[in-house]
Amino acid sequence: MNRYGIQTWDENGKSNSTGIAPLLILDWFSLSVDEVSGMRFYPQLRASSRINYHVVSVGGSPSRSRGIRVNGNRIIIEEQQPVHNVGGGINLAWVNAAWSVNILVYLEAY
Repeated sequence: MNRYGIQTWDENGKSNSTGIAPLLILDWFSLSVDEVSGMRFYPQLRASSRINYHVVSVGGSPSRSRGIRVNGNRIIIEEQQPVHNVGGGINLAWVNAAWSVNILVYLEAY
């Protein structure tokens, strides 16, 4: 038995703790300064999985803004008005278009 950690159970008393959630890296791509539109498509995803992303900013100065969001099996980049509710994955992430950014796309099982 572990001395530390967390354990959870389903309604039948069966352990459902999986530890670190498994994921598969699908893609890594860059957006250049002022690039405010585009789409990446990932065909043939398993029914029990979804894509998500993580943005790594390289830096820059204020300019136009772009939104990055997931819609089904697509990552969509589009010009946006600045927003204050920054999120990732299914939510819209606002990223300054004056920044060069790298985007890591991964597959989550659920």
